[in-house]
Amino acid sequence: MIVGVNDVMKKSCPTIRIRAIRSNVCDVCTIYHTQIKGEVTSDKAEEQAIHVADAVAMRQQYQNDTSAASATCTVTTIDFAQNVALPHLADTPSMWYFHSLISVSIFGMYTANTASQQNFVYSERTAGKGSNEVVSMLEQYARGMKINVDNDGQILFLGIRAKQLEEFLP
Repeated sequence: MIVGVNDVMKKSCPTIRIRAIRSNVCDVCTIYHTQIKGEVTSDKAEEQAIHVADAVAMRQQYQNDTSAASATCTVTTIDFAQNVALPHLADTPSMWYFHSLISVSIFGMYTANTASQQNFVYSERTAGKGSNEVVSMLEQYARGMKINVDNDGQILFLGIRAKQLEEFLP
C-alpha cells in the first residue's frame, strides 16, 4: 500500500493544516480572472485570450530554444525573486504582519543543456539588489559555466552582447 506524505501528516498531526497547491498563473492572469468574475465582457475576454496566446507563444519559443541547446549554445533561464520574507508563506498570517521578518533575494539560473539549477540566496543585510549584485552573480555563473567571449564580440550572453561583458568575463 502506497501512502502519501499528506496522509501520514493528517494521521500524525491532525491539527496541522497543509496548504493546498496554488495555481501557477501570472499576475496579469489573476487580474483578468478577478475582472471577469465581476462582469464578463467581450473586450475583457478578448484581452485575456490575447494574453494567454502570447504566453503560449513564449512557452513554445522557450521549448524550441531548449531543444536547440547544445555544447555550443547554452539556454539559461533567470529568475530574480526579490524581497522574499522568511519564513515565506503565500498568505502571511496577520499575527506576523508587523513583525520584522528577514528578507532575502533569490537569484536563480537554470541551464537547460545540463538540467542544472544554480541559486544565489542572500540576505538584505548582506547585499543590495542593484546592478552591481546582478553583474557579480552573472559573472560567477559565466565563470562556472566556462563561458568565454570571442574577440569579435558576436557571442550573445543572456541577451547581452558579449562586447558589453568583456570586462567581467575571463
